[in-house]
Amino acid sequence: MTSVEAFKKICGNYPDKTVPVCYYLYSLEGALLNLHWNDIPSELKEELKAKIED
Repeated sequence: MTSVEAFKKICGNYPDKTVPVCYYLYSLEGALLNLHWNDIPSELKEELKAKIED
């Protein structure tokens, strides 16, 4: 499962909640890349945000 898929699943399970992108999407991606979420390149963050808006 990708970080985007996991993020969408979390959002789907809690539709009445606001799920912070930085704490979930970026943290999940950072875990996969072995990086702190804040160290993920800006370009990748933009790509990830675009994918969750699909």
